[in-house]
Amino acid sequence: MTKKLIALLLTLVMAVSLAACGSGGSEGTTAQPAPAGTSTEAPAKTDEAAPADTTAAPTEAPAEEAGSPYKITDEKVEISVLCPFFSAMIEDPNEIKGVQAMEESTNVHVNWITYDTNEMLEKWTQILATGDLPDIMFPGGTNKYPGGFMQGVDDGIVVDINEYKDLFPNYFALLNSSTDAYKQALEDDGIVHSAKVITGTNTELAPHVSFIGQAIRLDILEKLGLDVPETIDELHEALIRCRDELGMTAPMILETDGGGGFSNAWGVATGAFGSYLQFDSQTQTVQYAALLDGFYDYVFTMREWYKEGLIDKNFTSPGTFYTSDYSSFQNDTTLYYSNWLGGMTGNNLHTAGLIDNEKCFMQAVPGFRLTENSPLIGGYGNGIVQGQDIFINANSKVDREILCKWVDYLYTTERMQYNYYGIEDESYYIDSNGDYQFTDQILNNPDGLSISDALYQYAMRTYMGYQNDAADAKVSAVSSPDGIDYSSEAGLIWRDCDYSLATPSGVVLSPEESEIANMYNTALKTMVSEYMVKTILGQIDTPKEEFIKKLHENGVDQLIQVYQDAFDRFNNR
Repeated sequence: MTKKLIALLLTLVMAVSLAACGSGGSEGTTAQPAPAGTSTEAPAKTDEAAPADTTAAPTEAPAEEAGSPYKITDEKVEISVLCPFFSAMIEDPNEIKGVQAMEESTNVHVNWITYDTNEMLEKWTQILATGDLPDIMFPGGTNKYPGGFMQGVDDGIVVDINEYKDLFPNYFALLNSSTDAYKQALEDDGIVHSAKVITGTNTELAPHVSFIGQAIRLDILEKLGLDVPETIDELHEALIRCRDELGMTAPMILETDGGGGFSNAWGVATGAFGSYLQFDSQTQTVQYAALLDGFYDYVFTMREWYKEGLIDKNFTSPGTFYTSDYSSFQNDTTLYYSNWLGGMTGNNLHTAGLIDNEKCFMQAVPGFRLTENSPLIGGYGNGIVQGQDIFINANSKVDREILCKWVDYLYTTERMQYNYYGIEDESYYIDSNGDYQFTDQILNNPDGLSISDALYQYAMRTYMGYQNDAADAKVSAVSSPDGIDYSSEAGLIWRDCDYSLATPSGVVLSPEESEIANMYNTALKTMVSEYMVKTILGQIDTPKEEFIKKLHENGVDQLIQVYQDAFDRFNNR
């Protein structure tokens, strides 16, 4: 994996908000990208969340005597679409057979404006500043409209789809199939105003699989005759044996602030890219990690482990998660990593040619229980609807009905197949079990192309609209020497918990609340980070009560309040 690829992965990871960071136990709901003609009414609101309608997955669109059932316009129309896309094989997405099939089906030709994820972060602001906007815009990632989507509506720049609900039957059919999904798509006024990314598989909606989580060297555990630790004490024992029997100099690696997913065992969130905010599902309250007793129990435990030589002495410097230094894997100096990439679990470090250590096997772990009878606590949310809007240009010269219908087409089964698998019987087929399988044109390309490059000739694989995690997992699995998609397996393992500390997906601050949060959050994060690092290193002995008082003096209550207000609005949708 090159530095550029790692940078792209980290950009995607950081684009996921605190609310959308993984899973809190929300099950997938039976629904697939849907045909036109389904009701767009929201599920009835009750005192308890209504179960998703799982009676049957939507069928394909009904056949017509002539023409495509998804034909949008009688006369071919051209539109411009901005979205993230990068392929070393393809310069113009219109070269892709699946994109050509979409055009034939809809009778809409797309002039694509594409950038890779990193470029899009820079280009989006520039594009908005020009005022000469594409007809449809999906900047992806962290790119928002300044002031929020509704500000774009008020500015007369983007279209409010609530005014055109009848033109979005497929989008609303998916939302209606899951109470979680519909609630996450709503704004605080109880209305769906924009089309957002929806995640799932070939047949059902499901929370997006996490990119990162905790991992441990399975091959080293086997060398010591140990099973994968399940409790903090078991991990502690394994770390000591690595130090004493194997001479490890850094058995455990923390985040640079001294935190990591490991702290979940104490009921506090200090994971990568976090803000130390968390959610108590029992009391329905937003909490701040550094105000909780478990935070200090965690920090002082890490202080003792550091004294014992169990934690990397250089943990405050960016480690291999952020760099291309794989020496700890090559030289067997570390057992446990507080955060690691799902794509680099299993033996993928070796198969990717990054290390010569063929025995290295990174096993994803869901976390650890504080004691044998303690709950297994996670840190991932239940996000099915991601906070990534598709913008329809309110000033486009193209007929608005055409633009709305084209965006709605992104949520159909047909488009999902063209976008992720390509052309049936050429690049894929559906077997007798209903599973999607790639043909030899992809698996054993006659031109010697890799599986990924061969597939790009048929499928664009952009996550605009419906994001099919199962399709991405399929590519990873068939590309793996042993046929296992370790990345998806890791994501499922990281979801395996009794409850999560994550704020429910869909909680959004108002512009005013964001200003208040920004006013306090940076300084508070700096304070907490410095406290953790200096305490673990043994440089300070600040009493818990004194530090908590300092947090209150620096606005932690105001920060909690704006997030609590946002959650309360979300809960009342």
